[in-house]
Amino acid sequence: MVAQALTLKKIRQHIRDIRQKNLSSLIIIEWSFIQKSILLLAIMVVLFTSYALYVAFVMLHPTLHHFINVNSTILLWKDVVILMIAFAAMIFGYTWRTSARVNRYFPIFCIIFFATAMCISGYCLGVLSPATGVFVIGTPLIGLVLFPRKIVLIMAVLTMLTMVLLTIASNLNVIPYAPLFTHQDLVGMQGFASFYLYSQLYFTLPPLLFILFIMDVILRQWSQRERDAAMQSKLDSLTHLLSRYSIDQHLERLVTLSSDQKEISTLLIAIDRIEYIQKTYGRTFCNELKKKIAKLLQLSLRNQDLAGSFDDDHFIVILSAAHREVGLAVAERIRVRIENLIIADGFGLEIQITASIGVSTCLPFGMVGADSILIQAEQALAQAQQNGTNLVMHYDQVPIAALKESDVVFTS
Repeated sequence: MVAQALTLKKIRQHIRDIRQKNLSSLIIIEWSFIQKSILLLAIMVVLFTSYALYVAFVMLHPTLHHFINVNSTILLWKDVVILMIAFAAMIFGYTWRTSARVNRYFPIFCIIFFATAMCISGYCLGVLSPATGVFVIGTPLIGLVLFPRKIVLIMAVLTMLTMVLLTIASNLNVIPYAPLFTHQDLVGMQGFASFYLYSQLYFTLPPLLFILFIMDVILRQWSQRERDAAMQSKLDSLTHLLSRYSIDQHLERLVTLSSDQKEISTLLIAIDRIEYIQKTYGRTFCNELKKKIAKLLQLSLRNQDLAGSFDDDHFIVILSAAHREVGLAVAERIRVRIENLIIADGFGLEIQITASIGVSTCLPFGMVGADSILIQAEQALAQAQQNGTNLVMHYDQVPIAALKESDVVFTS
């Protein structure tokens, strides 16, 4: 028999792991815009702290003064002011995170503030510097994932236009290029090339590492979310049994890939008088009943067998390597357990529950398609319900007159 690709136990454990995740591990792209904005501000705090430390370090070392425009303390105060605004904005955003108006406008402010601050820093370092290039190219990519597309695209275009205008103005000598390093005959100074190189590395690496880290986290979490969604789609949301789609896939795999001679049995289970039960006791009662039966099915099967939700009112069981007698025995065991199931209504009164089960058995290589075995199980179930409730019926017990045309070769 072909190895089973679906292991119900592993799927359920995976679902439990998903539900037990701590809030701190929530997927970033599912955060609120306030949370994303605070994350953006936190990144700004780290970046501009490093910028301020750089300027302070150079100013405290006289041997480096001739490489940098130390006469302009505005370079240091610029970073300090940006840090103060970022801190204040983080506190404001966290304090008013439940406000609808703040949730609407605060992210826009943060995006504009971030773009403006980085434009100023990019101009100070040089519009064509590697650090500025990393900012211009990398941050819009993250922004498009985290924030509304429209505002990010608008700010990205405005930022690029600003950089182009600054480049033109610098080329026309209207404004100095890279004022952080502005000094007469600076380029010809001994040691400037090394200082400039290390400075650019210092300013380039932090934003580059942040961009790579955030993108890696987002992509990994995005991929994990897709895997989680795919895993959860294999299960029925109410009963946590395999979904109809998963059962169909498994049956199709048995038919197309099986190369052995072992029979498989399919059990189609219907709760008797389900419409009456739902009308009398309500949908909530029916849902609890289905959950109990689903748990009962899981406890009644071997590890290699599968139980699933066929539709709203039917369950299905696929028994691997199970001939006719095994299929009937398992069906009878399930029928008896459902009959003995204790379930009470809202007033504490016990309700008698029974089920009818249709069984079909076949060799996988003898089947034309996966739908064939389902048709036979449906015919057996219909005959069981016609003969009376609380019965087990095998397909080969169905009168010939009641049979529909089938392309399946069954054993009996």
